[in-house]
Amino acid sequence: MPSFGEELKQAREERGISLRQIADATHIGIRFLQAIESDNYSTLPGGIFNRSFVKNYARYIGLDEEQALARYNQQLEEQGGEPPRVPAARFEGIEDDEPSSWGSISLIILILVIVGLGGYGVYRYLKGKSTDSANPPAVQSQAPGSVPSPAATETPQPSLAPAAAAAASPSPEASAPAANVPPDALRVKLQARDQECWTKVKTDEKQPEIVTLKPGETREYIATQKLVLNLGNMQFLNVMLNGRLAKLPTKANGTVAENIIITKDNYQTFIQ
Repeated sequence: MPSFGEELKQAREERGISLRQIADATHIGIRFLQAIESDNYSTLPGGIFNRSFVKNYARYIGLDEEQALARYNQQLEEQGGEPPRVPAARFEGIEDDEPSSWGSISLIILILVIVGLGGYGVYRYLKGKSTDSANPPAVQSQAPGSVPSPAATETPQPSLAPAAAAAASPSPEASAPAANVPPDALRVKLQARDQECWTKVKTDEKQPEIVTLKPGETREYIATQKLVLNLGNMQFLNVMLNGRLAKLPTKANGTVAENIIITKDNYQTFIQ
């Protein structure tokens, strides 16, 4: 009976799919894909990361994800469980030449900012027009039978008092529309230090993004409701939450943080 890895490889080859195609689509390194096909789990990050790799692989080649995951768990049991991990393991889940989606995200944010500024300008213009129509020039009342002198007719009306003018003119803070990103949004910034760090981040209900950060590289994510973090090589990773250093619970000798759920209600508990 073929092993789990052999079954995956056979299904992939029957569909004419290369490992490079899977790596480009799932952001999983070819080295890890080869390890899955050869049932060599000692080179994988372990835990939830392995299961995520298996599900993404199966989904891409058209296999049932849950069945593939069940077959993977069965294979682990047959091998005596998951192999032990090295505490300072290097996570290389992403190929060096994989394209980054950060440029596309930055472009979308820039477009949203431009649209927001344009909407704000239209809002201020319409607000000014409505203010002018709501405050017509005052007409000086005269006693019956009196005839205004030319000087009195030509005398301009006094301008509004400073307090009244301030009340009539909308302040920028009060009239500004809501920003593209809510002020109470959750922001997490990840920065790798001396070694590569494997990361998987899910914002709200979007698909998770899997990235291996190289030393000195950073990634920032924004969510309106919640963040779900899975991080590897934690001893070489800085985590900033809403601009402050965060401390996350870890496993595997302090090297892995799995399924950390951060919301607007509990994020204070993760800030040092």
